[in-house]
This record gives sequence, C-alpha cells and structure tokens, in this order.
Amino acid sequence: MQMAGIDAALRDYFRGCLNEGASPSTLQLMGGVELEILTRAEGYDPGPEELKRICQIPENFMREERARWRNSHMYKTDAKGWADKHLPRISRHRDNMWPMDWITADCTKINIYLRRPDGSLATPWAVLFADEATHRFHITLYLLPKGEGISNALVVKAFIRMVTDWGAPGGLYTDNGKEFNWADLIGDLYKLSLNPFGERGPRHVRALPYNAAAKALVEGGIAVLERTFMAGEKGYVGGNRMAKKTANLGQGVVPWNGDLKSLQAQIDAHLILYHHKKKRGTLRGRSPFEVYEAAGKAGWRPTVVDPQALLVALRHLPRTQVSGPMAGPAAAR
Repeated sequence: MQMAGIDAALRDYFRGCLNEGASPSTLQLMGGVELEILTRAEGYDPGPEELKRICQIPENFMREERARWRNSHMYKTDAKGWADKHLPRISRHRDNMWPMDWITADCTKINIYLRRPDGSLATPWAVLFADEATHRFHITLYLLPKGEGISNALVVKAFIRMVTDWGAPGGLYTDNGKEFNWADLIGDLYKLSLNPFGERGPRHVRALPYNAAAKALVEGGIAVLERTFMAGEKGYVGGNRMAKKTANLGQGVVPWNGDLKSLQAQIDAHLILYHHKKKRGTLRGRSPFEVYEAAGKAGWRPTVVDPQALLVALRHLPRTQVSGPMAGPAAAR
C-alpha cells in the first residue's frame, strides 16, 4: 500500500476544501469519505464498517492543515482581515511630537439615533480629527437625508471648523476614501505650520489600503468615547444594529430627544471631560489637556488661519462646493 501517496492526495484534497472555505466539521466528514476512496483505490478494502473506523481524520492532522492553508481563503474573501493579520507593521512613536504636528482624520457613524425632519430615524455621520501628540479629538456631526453618504464638501466644512478651533495642522493623515480627495490640493496650508526648530511640516499622507492599525488613535478613540460617555445617552443603540438596545422592552428605539445641534453640543461637552481624563501609554498618566498646556509653556503656539480666507480658497477646489461659514465652539480646548 502506498501510504505516502494517500497522504499527499489527502492533503491536496484538504487544501482545496480549505481554499473554498469549508467549515471544520464539514471538512472532517468529507475528509473521512475521501480517505476511504483513496484507501480502496490502493487495493485495501476490509469492509464498510472497518474502513469507516480506520479512516477517521486525526485531530492533529486537521489542526495542522487548517493552520497552514485557511489563510488562502481569507486572502480571497477578506482582504482587510488578511491584511490586519499578515501585513508587516511599522513601529511609530510620538516622542518629541508637538500638538498639531500630525492630525489623523476619519469618517464614521455615531451609534445614536436621531429623528430626521421627515420623521425617519437615522444615525448621524461624524467627521473626526485626532491630534496624535495630545490625543485630543474634534468631532463634527451631520444628519444626512436617506440614501446619502458623507461628501467632500461636508468633510471640508468639518476641517474648517477644526482649523478654526485648533489652528492649521502640520500634516493630515487619512485613509483612501474619496471624501478626502480635496486634501491633496491644499498642501500649502500645511506649510504655514512651523515647529520650534523651523522645519516645515509634511503634507497630506494616505494610509495603505486595509490598514486600520495605521489610524489606531482615531479608530479606537471613537469606541472609547462611545463606551465611556455616549452609551448612557438616550437613543444609543450600540454597534450591533440587529440587537438594538431599547428603553422600552418590546417597543421601538427611543431616539435622542433633541435635534442635531443639541447632540453636537452634548458631544462637545463629553469631549471636554475626555480631554481632562488622565491616560496611560504615550501620555504617561497625563490628560490630553495637560499635554497641550505643557506644549504651550514650552513655547509652542497654534498656527492661526482666517477661516473665511480658507473657505474662499476651498470653494474653488474641484468636487467640494463648499459654501457658508462653518465655525463651532472650541470644544476640544
């Protein structure tokens, strides 16, 4: 009997099944049947019962093959999961970084239900900017009509609001979403931001595709804000929309008892508390506000930009169609 030939053929069969995404239970059952076929093909047939008994697939064989080949199925069907697990990472640190040296931006949904003017329920979009040096957050909310997504124009307005409150950034780090297409065209704004050593800051940088870890601060920050502050608000539904948390058992979701402006004011108030909360890690037991204040005492100053001049400049960028001022409270200071 050619045992080596059976082993090689069975492994090829397993790899093909794993490549197609077969579950462990299905794989073990189908593998046993295939092993019976291969054994008979080699001329050994002790009968159905005995053959079924000796053709059980060992657990260690299953674990070995699944560990070796299931990633091929992930590569074909889950590019983000594969990249998160297998792409090499670059180690970065924030030592000696000044406020506004790097601002990371992102767009996401806030898991709080609001009622639109037409009476329908929706979760608002949030445009987030995170200061990598101080861990401050700036959030602008939008409640959009049904079927509409976040646009360049709305992100530009949120950016102007952030610059009005914080000053011009030294560099902007974003993902590859089309809502940040405009950011490539305003590199001269970043040249206004000078660090104390006179070196000009970088411009717009995009993260590699499927690389959420590159924006760990802004990606994880909204989750922390939701768990710490927003989870107690009326209208909060959590991340699993299929298992909504409701105030009244057996009834529909109770939305936020106000409009978008009131929710924005509440989020800004939560941010003030968040920025005064001490944090471990790179902040070394200090709060974002304390890190910001320490930079000011060391000589750092924000780069003030006239929001109206910035608005005029951005109105002429392609695909933005920005109009009207977009100022807001300095909630993150």
